[in-house]
Amino acid sequence: MIGIEKVPAKDAHQFELLEPGSNRMLYKIHRVRCVDEIPVMHEWIWLACSRFPRLSLDVEQFPELLYVHLLEEYGVRISAVREEVHAECADAEDRKLLDIDGEQAAVLCVDAKAFDQANDLTIISKHRALSNGFK
Repeated sequence: MIGIEKVPAKDAHQFELLEPGSNRMLYKIHRVRCVDEIPVMHEWIWLACSRFPRLSLDVEQFPELLYVHLLEEYGVRISAVREEVHAECADAEDRKLLDIDGEQAAVLCVDAKAFDQANDLTIISKHRALSNGFK
């Protein structure tokens, strides 16, 4: 886990998470996901603070399984995820966080929107993952 913070919603795509009249604040989570202690993906996740007020900003207490946590703590079931997938050349942050050697590496990019049982947009996420070495 790199960090969790409350941030003002500045980007247009993030405003979709906020209800009219809300406090316009989002949780912004940036974490590295590992398989067998090897970093394979880093991701950014945005959720509306007004919808999940008790979400911990302590990285040690942040749930590994976010969808399960939202169901158990808030009664919010993620029922659909819409993803857009493409590949890009790894940037400096990818190379650092995913321990990529060389300048000519690619990462798989997944931009996702997760919807709850009422079809309300609940989570916006961006993932950058290794695209090789896994079978």
